[in-house]
Amino acid sequence: MEHERIISAAVTCINGTIAVGKCHNDCVKQLGHFDLLERGFLTNKNKFVDRKTAWKIAKEAGQIETDNTSGILMSDFLWDKIYNKYWEWNASIGEYVKISEK
Repeated sequence: MEHERIISAAVTCINGTIAVGKCHNDCVKQLGHFDLLERGFLTNKNKFVDRKTAWKIAKEAGQIETDNTSGILMSDFLWDKIYNKYWEWNASIGEYVKISEK
């Protein structure tokens, strides 16, 4: 059974629409003028989670290395080489992928 992990940044709207992408700004651009409800993340189990829950999932899955003590996941922590050299955004499949072993 595959462990839960974060696959993309996500934004939900009041009308129920969910947009996904590399970062939250990409998600917002997709939606245009819809009223945003929450910024969070999508898991490989197709579940939208808030930033705090996403932090826990990403930490347990070994997706983040940062010592950020706020416990709030930022999309940069998953793809920006400043924070993470083992995962990156794969635009062709629309999710974060592991690129090397720790």
